Amino acid sequence: MKLLQSRGINVKKADVGEVSRKDVLEIESVAQKDRFKGVVFAFHAKVNGVAASEASKRGVKIFENEVVYRILEEYDEWVKQEKESEKKQKLSEIVFPAKLKVLRGLVFRHSNPAIVGVRVEEGKVRKGVNLMKKNEGIIGPINGIQSEGKTLEEASKGMEVAVSISGAVVGKDVFEGDELYTFIPKKDFISLETVADSFSDEELELIEAIKKMEQHEKAEA
Repeated sequence: MKLLQSRGINVKKADVGEVSRKDVLEIESVAQKDRFKGVVFAFHAKVNGVAASEASKRGVKIFENEVVYRILEEYDEWVKQEKESEKKQKLSEIVFPAKLKVLRGLVFRHSNPAIVGVRVEEGKVRKGVNLMKKNEGIIGPINGIQSEGKTLEEASKGMEVAVSISGAVVGKDVFEGDELYTFIPKKDFISLETVADSFSDEELELIEAIKKMEQHEKAEA
């Protein structure tokens, strides 16, 4: 227990004997609040079949080993992998910051949808996100991204691609040389803060710039 406490791990219950179903049920309430804290360490202890089945069903993680340091190593590695997986999942669901430049001489269709060539100046842009212009608001969502005839799900900094924008009209909503930005929903700004270490300094600056644009648009409305 001293070893665990020295690592900042609080012990809810310590006992001898095998891990039982009751132990799993007791720790489940902790796991529901924080699954990284609601775990069972079985050091020199067996886990009966009912307890193992119950833990699997209820999402309670059990670490078993005859060496206490090995249990802690396995726990640390599990936490690291799970948090990395959570971050990847979160990054796949939120709108990334992106700044695009509409390239001159690369208008492929004026409307229904508008298709133009763009360069990704900063960040990353994905299919399905809304694009906006500074001081003008949202111009429409990206229907598709293509490069050299191949369909892409996303395009990152430095890439030159063709994008189709639903609802936009070239010469009315979009012009050659325009700078376009991804519209980031309010809830995504909160999520972006939790994964800020995944972005470069330039991307973080872009996030702040987009936030200010949207706040300005809201104030003007």
